[in-house]
Amino acid sequence: RAFDWAARFPEAHADGGFDVVLGNPPYVRAESLKDVKEYLQRVYNTGAADLYVYFMEKGLSLLRPGGLYGVIVSSSFLKTAYGASLRRRLLENYALLQLVDFGGLGVFESAKDTYVCIPVLSKQTQPPQVQVCQVVSLNFSDLSAHVESHAYTVPVTQFTVQGWSVQRSSEIEIFEKIKATGIELSKYVQGGFYRGITTGFNEAFVIDAKIRDSILKQEPHSIEIIKPFITGQDIKRYNTVHTSNYIIFPRRGVDITAYPAVLTYLESFKERLMPKPIGWSDDWKGRKSGNYQWYEIQDSVEYFSVFEKNKIIYPDIAKEPRFDLDLTGAYIGNTAYCLGTDDLYLLGILNSRLSWFAIGFISIPFGMRAGQYRYRMTYQYMSQLPIRPINFDDPADAAQHDALVALVERMLDLKRQHAAEAALFSERRHALADQIAHTDAEIDRRVCALYGLTDAEAALVLAPAPEPVRTTR
Repeated sequence: RAFDWAARFPEAHADGGFDVVLGNPPYVRAESLKDVKEYLQRVYNTGAADLYVYFMEKGLSLLRPGGLYGVIVSSSFLKTAYGASLRRRLLENYALLQLVDFGGLGVFESAKDTYVCIPVLSKQTQPPQVQVCQVVSLNFSDLSAHVESHAYTVPVTQFTVQGWSVQRSSEIEIFEKIKATGIELSKYVQGGFYRGITTGFNEAFVIDAKIRDSILKQEPHSIEIIKPFITGQDIKRYNTVHTSNYIIFPRRGVDITAYPAVLTYLESFKERLMPKPIGWSDDWKGRKSGNYQWYEIQDSVEYFSVFEKNKIIYPDIAKEPRFDLDLTGAYIGNTAYCLGTDDLYLLGILNSRLSWFAIGFISIPFGMRAGQYRYRMTYQYMSQLPIRPINFDDPADAAQHDALVALVERMLDLKRQHAAEAALFSERRHALADQIAHTDAEIDRRVCALYGLTDAEAALVLAPAPEPVRTTR
C-alpha cells in the first residue's frame, strides 16, 4: 500500500484530480524491487527498470484535466531502450510542455552518478512546440530565472518513442542529414560488435609481466592461455597505451590440468572465484551464479578469436572520440568494445568530430570530465551511428575513400612517433603535435564533405568545444 496513492489521497479523485503534482522519486533499480515486483506489474502499465517509472505513472494519473506534473527524475528514460514504454505512455496520454535537462552534471552531492532532468507535463492537448533548456553549469542561484534566460523551443516531433532529443532544430537538421547519408554501424560491420571480457574477479585473472614471466618459466606452453590485456582507459585516439598487463584466459571447457602452474596460481584465489550456488544468500563472497568452473572466465566469450585478429577498439565511456586499430592481438576488458574489422576508412569516420556530433544525439551523458560530457558507447548506442558507405563503382567515391585512408595511415604513424617521444620535451615532439592537429583537421574536413555538409553545417559540427565549466553547487 506504500505505492497506492489513490487510497492515501481520496480527495484527489473526489474532485477529478490535483491541479499540480510535484516530486523527486527515489532512484531504485528494478532488481531491488523483488518483494513488490508482482504488485507493481499487476497495478501499473508501464514496464520499468527503475522505481521512478512507477512513481511517474502514478503521479500523472492523479492529475485533473489541465493539471501540471513536474518531477526531477533520472534522465535515463530519454534515450534508453528500456525507457521506450514510458516515452510511449507519456506521448500518448499527456502533453510535454517543458524539459530541463542537466545532462552529465552531478546535481546531487549524495548521488554524483545520477543524472537528471525535469519534465513538465500536463493533462491536455499537446502543443506543437516544447520549451527546452540544457543546463551546462550549476553556477546560478535561481533555476527558474536561468531556464527563462537560456530556454529555446523545439518541435514536438523531436520527441518520439525511439528517443527524446533536446538539441536545437538547426542541429537536428544536420543530424538528420547525416543519418540519411549513412547506414547504421551495426549494418556496416555486419553485426561485428564485441564486448570485452568480464572475468568476475580481475584480481585473479589479470596479471602483470612479472607473474606472467614466472608462470611461463615453469611451463612455456601456458602462453596459449595468457594474453596481452588492455582496458577502456588504455585506449586513446589512434593510440593505445600498452601497460604490460596480461589476462589468464581459461575459457569454458578448458582442460586446466594441462596448465599446472596456472592452476596453482589460481588456487590461491579459489574461494573468491567459486560461482554462487543457485538459491544461496546474497552475502556470497564468490562470483555470480553461472555454468562455469571456478577456474574459468565468468563470461562464455565464444567470440574470443576476434580479439586475436586486427580490430578497431574503443572504451565504453568517453568524452571525445577514442578509437584505435589494434594489431597486437590484445584481449580487452569489459570497459571496452571492439569491431571485428581493420577498416581504416571506418576508423577515420569514428574518430572524426562529425561522428562525435552524432553520438551526442544518440547516446546519453554520463558525467563530465574537464567540462565536457562523457557519453556511453555501448552497443545500444554505437550500433546506430550513421556510417557513409562507399560506392567503389564510382571513381569519385572511391577516390574519397582512398584519400581518407591515406590520412588515417598518416595519423597512425604520427601518433606512434609522438608516443615514442613521450618522455622527451623536444622541438620534434612539438612538430609532430602540429602535424597531428593538421592531419586531424583535414580528416574532419573530408568526413564532413563525405556526408555532403555545406560549409555552414560543417562549421557548426566542427565548432570548438565550450570552455570547461566549474560547478559550485
